Amino acid sequence: MKRNLNTLCFVLVMLCIVALLSNNIDALQLCYEMGKGTAYTDATQRSFLIKTMIRAVDMNILLIAGILLIIVVSKINKGLVFVWQNITLFRWIGYLLGIHALVSSAINYVEKQASETFEGNPFDYQGVIAAIFVLMVAEIFAIGLRMKEEQDLTV
Repeated sequence: MKRNLNTLCFVLVMLCIVALLSNNIDALQLCYEMGKGTAYTDATQRSFLIKTMIRAVDMNILLIAGILLIIVVSKINKGLVFVWQNITLFRWIGYLLGIHALVSSAINYVEKQASETFEGNPFDYQGVIAAIFVLMVAEIFAIGLRMKEEQDLTV
């Protein structure tokens, strides 16, 4: 059981690293082009810097959520499954994923307004679903912990 959980965490960390690298390749290329001084106006540079800063905040939100998830998994590996700290961590992960969904939706909306060729809906439904799922897991853990505490008091 622990081995499967650790394997899944390792895969999750690797996917996060790949996602971070793939999302930032375009930004690095544009930074290089701007550094060379090729045909970018001040307005383009300002809008690029604003979008890059917003994306950096978004990526840091996901990084913090990932760190909290690793903390939860390490507690579960130590045998601390139904404790209030895990429930609090799961709730924070859910809130951070919800904030990520809102920030991601805002970025997509701005890019849709700036581009005539953007297709699809700018709202990040997947992020909202992930946030709700994690918050549901937190509530399931809370119910399980309350039941465990009641059983401990009964015996």
